[in-house]
Amino acid sequence: MASFPSAEDGFRDLFLEQQQRLLGYLIGMCGDLHLAEDVLNQAFMVLWRQWGRPEVRNGSPVQYLFTVARHLMLDELDAHRGTARPILEDAEEIADAAAPSVEEAVILRKHLHWALSQLSPRERETVILRHYLEYDNATAAQIMSSGQAPMAVGTVKRYGSDGCRKLRGLLDRDHLAEEGGGQR
Repeated sequence: MASFPSAEDGFRDLFLEQQQRLLGYLIGMCGDLHLAEDVLNQAFMVLWRQWGRPEVRNGSPVQYLFTVARHLMLDELDAHRGTARPILEDAEEIADAAAPSVEEAVILRKHLHWALSQLSPRERETVILRHYLEYDNATAAQIMSSGQAPMAVGTVKRYGSDGCRKLRGLLDRDHLAEEGGGQR
């Protein structure tokens, strides 16, 4: 019977350090808190099973974790294509976890999730990796190209630039007031 890796192995520390960051990344990919939590748990289970492999534990376990989570989420999104739930379904619950008593923060978070849902999948992923998780372009390129042909850093810069430009336009306060923040 497998036992939970000890704190000395670093797994518990990695879990505590990366759990919220990875959850935020996954929410950004799908806009659904519950799906993101499911994929988060699956990703950590995969990492736990692979923890004894030196290339995982001694290599870059964070990159490995994000790569696994990304692939699991893409599989989930492909499986649910056409039956997707609205991007804002869990927005209040997500917002309440971050700012429980501030109504404006809830509204802004809803707008942000709506705006992120308007980006292409690559633009959304780049914006989340670069600006929410604060990874540099090279690390974002490695995560985004895992299992595929290597992605050039310049490509990540372009996705990030395009995504941020679109977000600025979508989140313009005058536009939000006119359009109702995407909640039609």
